[in-house]
Amino acid sequence: MQNLSGNARDLWVTGIRDIRTQAADLQTILGLPGVAGDDELVTAIQNANTSTLELVSWLEGEAPMKNGPSGIGKENYTWYQQNVHLVPLTWNDEVILLKLELARAWSALKLEEHRNRDLPQLQAVNSPKLMTPWLNKVSAA
Repeated sequence: MQNLSGNARDLWVTGIRDIRTQAADLQTILGLPGVAGDDELVTAIQNANTSTLELVSWLEGEAPMKNGPSGIGKENYTWYQQNVHLVPLTWNDEVILLKLELARAWSALKLEEHRNRDLPQLQAVNSPKLMTPWLNKVSAA
C-alpha cells in the first residue's frame, strides 16, 4: 500500500467505490459457467475477494483522515492536453471556452424566457400519475 500515500480525499473516496465494484465483479466471476468446477480458480477468486474487502475496510478507515485537494495543476494539465490528446489549448484557453459557453447558455435561457413571457407559469409535476400521459407520448415517439 505504498502508493496510497496522497492526501486527496476525493481520490480516496472514489477508490473505495471502485474497489467495491471490483469485489462485486469477483463475485460475478464465481457464477460464470465453468468456474465453479475449478476448485483452484474458485479458491484464487475467493482469496482475491477477501483481500479486496480488506482493502475496502482499510481505505474506509483511512479516508476520514484525508482532507487534501486533488489535481495535477494547470501546467501539467496543459502538457497532458497538448502532448497526449494533441489539443492545442492551454488550461486558461479551456476556462475561457467554458465561460463563453456558460454565458451563451444563460443568454439562450433568458431569450426563451422572454419569448414565453406572456404564457402562464408552468406548474411542477408533483405526482407520477400526472407524469404518465407525458411519459406515454415520449415512449411512443
